Amino acid sequence: MSAIHHINLAGLDLNLLVVFDALMTEQNVTRAGERVGLSQPATSNALARLRTLMADELFVRTAAELRPIPRAIALAQQLRPALQHIQSALLEEAPQGIRPNTVQINQIGAFPGAESLISLFKLLKLFLRVNLTERY
Repeated sequence: MSAIHHINLAGLDLNLLVVFDALMTEQNVTRAGERVGLSQPATSNALARLRTLMADELFVRTAAELRPIPRAIALAQQLRPALQHIQSALLEEAPQGIRPNTVQINQIGAFPGAESLISLFKLLKLFLRVNLTERY
């Protein structure tokens, strides 16, 4: 029988996902920190928290860079589109007829990783106090 693993999203610091994305892009702790407005020690601390959260090293340090391992690459392929979608949603102006602070999800379950995106929208609902309408 296999163990079922889950992450309590309510207790997850979503900033760790932003740091992870910066680490994937920069492959350097100092530059990743600069990208997200953190010091090198704070970025190193975030990487340590990510490693604990994922129970995985995620990156190996070489003389020149942090090299992502296959698990980190797979995770980035799932997280980057979700982060981009959230960023777009937060920057987008509300079209006429749409009330501010309202998020509507229509047929989002049609692609891999949709459950994670739905969970992220639910977290946005908690943190941004938005109304969430789900239609599947």
